[in-house]
Amino acid sequence: MEQEKLHRKEEFQRLCREIITSSLQLGHSSDVIKRKLTKAVDVPSNEDIAGLKLVLDENNATLGPLVAQLNALQADIQRIAAEIAYVPKTEREKSLLHLESNGREATPDKMLNGQEEVFNVDEEIRRTAERLKGALPNETDLEELKTMRLSLVKEKARLVGTCEELKAYLESMWKRLQKPAEECEVFLKNCEAFTPHSLQLLQTEADACRKERLQTIATYLPSVKAELLDLARTCCLENQESSNLAKIEAKERQDGGVELLDYLEHRIEELKVVYQQHRRVYEAIAAFQTSFNALQQVEQRLKDPSILSNRGGILLKTEKEKKKLLKEVEKSEKETLAAIGEYEAEKGQPFVLSNGKTFVQAVEEQRNAAAVSMRGGRASSAVGRRPFSAGHPASQLC
Repeated sequence: MEQEKLHRKEEFQRLCREIITSSLQLGHSSDVIKRKLTKAVDVPSNEDIAGLKLVLDENNATLGPLVAQLNALQADIQRIAAEIAYVPKTEREKSLLHLESNGREATPDKMLNGQEEVFNVDEEIRRTAERLKGALPNETDLEELKTMRLSLVKEKARLVGTCEELKAYLESMWKRLQKPAEECEVFLKNCEAFTPHSLQLLQTEADACRKERLQTIATYLPSVKAELLDLARTCCLENQESSNLAKIEAKERQDGGVELLDYLEHRIEELKVVYQQHRRVYEAIAAFQTSFNALQQVEQRLKDPSILSNRGGILLKTEKEKKKLLKEVEKSEKETLAAIGEYEAEKGQPFVLSNGKTFVQAVEEQRNAAAVSMRGGRASSAVGRRPFSAGHPASQLC
């Protein structure tokens, strides 16, 4: 009987200490802890011990998720802060980054050694509070951490978006200003990280390029104009853009070309968006045109008397190449019509080329022109478009 009492007292003290420790780590006050231990008596019953176990289970059920959330939030915050070289702006931000995240510290059970030791709740709370390095954060702290993480995520998104936008802008400017490629690569390497410092470097370089473009406007303006027309041609808008540009040039001759330059650069960015939105159509048209042109070249070679007189390998090889290209032209034409069908379904209007014709009409005219050319000599296109050389696919149809 005495041994059983001793065992219950040992279990009682162990549970009380566990409850006190976990409660303090949850940030609970002494009064709250004492209310949890109302069943604590000098010689507890089995029912008392069972009640204390339930209290401890409740604490642990809250403590575990809080620790996990704390660790995850702090890890995210520290990672993002390091990526964007973020420095805490307030003392509160600093303290949130260093909240105590240790788990419950092991507390050795105090053996009673057969003595009738009285358990002092107030004294145990005081000693445990001194021993613990700090209470775990409460729900309010975790909400502040979530807010801080969201703020850092938004700041990183801003830095990434702005830096990438500036890099794309600088690549266009460097190309127009004919900057040495090696010099540009070194600069971009110094701006790889998405930090305020990188953003500052990119903004400074962008400002310098904007100034330089005005200083070299005599050579810069024709380059930008050619870039716009090439891009317009790729987007099947060459006639419209040429007409608009002629009107603007007539009005802007008095200001030295500054407003015209601003218009050209702005319009290039708009057409880049148009190209990306309907990339599938433009790429399909370009693929068809490439195959069609290759087929015309092969057919032209087959008219060469030297090949016709050679009934051996060259003629057979050329005939085989023609068959392959005929299949490619047929396939690319179907793919183009499918892409145009999607465009028209989305826009609710017909897709027309720069000359106002539909793709089917332009292809028919091009085939007729090619047939005439084959009879008369050299193949030509219906539109006579020169290849586009600024990174977008060429298309003689547009």
